Amino acid sequence: MLRNPLRATCIGGLALLVSMPELLGAQVPFRFEFRPSDQLSVHMIVESEGNLTFVGFPELPDSSTAEFTSRADITRRTMASGGGRFAIRLTYDSVRAQFRMDGSDFRDVALPWDGGLWVEYVADRRMSFTGPTGSNDSMALALVSAAAAAYHLELPEGAIDIGGEWGADFTVPFEMQIPLETPEVITVNLMAPVTGLLDSLVVRGADTLAYLSFTGRFLSETVATAYQLGGGPAPAEVWGDVAGRLIWSTGWNAFVSGVMTARINQRFEAVPGSGVEDARITAVITTRIRVRL
Repeated sequence: MLRNPLRATCIGGLALLVSMPELLGAQVPFRFEFRPSDQLSVHMIVESEGNLTFVGFPELPDSSTAEFTSRADITRRTMASGGGRFAIRLTYDSVRAQFRMDGSDFRDVALPWDGGLWVEYVADRRMSFTGPTGSNDSMALALVSAAAAAYHLELPEGAIDIGGEWGADFTVPFEMQIPLETPEVITVNLMAPVTGLLDSLVVRGADTLAYLSFTGRFLSETVATAYQLGGGPAPAEVWGDVAGRLIWSTGWNAFVSGVMTARINQRFEAVPGSGVEDARITAVITTRIRVRL
């Protein structure tokens, strides 16, 4: 007796869906949760490159440009956990940075340490960091405390559908050097309220990959800088925007890949007698992260 081909096709299709739950899993709400086991270590590579344009500085030709590159090998280790909170140690295994002006040769930037610096934080299940709570180098701590917590995006609270959005805060550590005869260093830690978007999911058994994107704008603020004008430090207005894409892995319990670009503008207030009327710096910085196997 011949079977009804339509009925057979429907039954076969249903059996395929039942036997391959990953095909259905990508359609249901997904719950992010940061739950690293104690003593779990994840090794990351963080690479940045950027260019800065200077306009209106008496010591520099207009539209002078500076470029920099950096690479940090970082180990994230869960030291302890309890009550949905995790003590996280980030160790900078090695760090290298280079800098050049107006297309000249790159030169190495002297850093206060060459590896082994660690910073500790407390994180919750949304991967929201607080701290730092400790470090093995108080002198270098100020240089990396913001950077250490910046290579992640706060996870959404509760389950979220593909195409769903959530709000989060994103920190961008911004340190630049104005290349004068006596270089001036300006350090600004910028906070941007961002909107995250769950773009897609790829379910692979015990390891689900979540593809995320985010965009946001830095809140305009006036900050003190080390740049000297008229016998004192010059205040600067800072604003900009940031966007990025990240891949979250449930198997690694970490962001395993991503790229983020920030555009940061600084305008220095005019100081009578300083020769500066409208000094501006525009920086474009791109950072890439990936897990090191």
